[in-house]
Amino acid sequence: MAHFTRLFISSNWGFDMKIGSSEIGMKYVVIAILCAGISACSGDPSSSEIQAALASRVSRKGCASDSVFKEFPVSTKQVGQKRIFQPFIDNGFINEANGAYDLSEQGRAAYDKKYSGFCYTDHYIISDVAVVKKIERNQWMDEKIIDAWVVTLKISPSNVDEWIKNPKIIQTASLASLEKIADTKSFTVTMMKVVGKDKLIPDMQFSFNPGIAFAHSY
Repeated sequence: MAHFTRLFISSNWGFDMKIGSSEIGMKYVVIAILCAGISACSGDPSSSEIQAALASRVSRKGCASDSVFKEFPVSTKQVGQKRIFQPFIDNGFINEANGAYDLSEQGRAAYDKKYSGFCYTDHYIISDVAVVKKIERNQWMDEKIIDAWVVTLKISPSNVDEWIKNPKIIQTASLASLEKIADTKSFTVTMMKVVGKDKLIPDMQFSFNPGIAFAHSY
């Protein structure tokens, strides 16, 4: 009776994760051929390779975002969420006049329409990258995954503008704290080399979503 095992790392490429024991010999032949011309099969990825692979996942701003900030000016009657606007009126980012909320000059400097909000961090930095271990082939993976490693790293904001430290803004936001906004965060990620790809690919379970949002009251 054939014995089956499942790979414990996730995949988003639709690979067949079941490997029958009767197929093991052929799988090793395929893997050996694939690895013949690839240096990564014999060595760990470098810090720069890992950072490059994660760049698109981490390349974003940190912002105080909400759907009510999608466009300015906006009618005060149309929105009806003054508790969200008030801290930004108090800190000078938003003016309330003639039945509308609009951005002040200071507010325009921090506002980013793409994020529907006011941004306090320009970008994030990956640091302290370390390969913890290589995932051995006896922990079975599909033959299209050439190699895989468990990697640890840290992500920190490049800057944190002073205005976001305003307690009124943090208290109005949902599940926000200064520590969550400003602190360096640690991650463990599975990085993979895959057939047909010339660079590392991170496990699709890795996510990085900085920023704060606001709960609406109705």
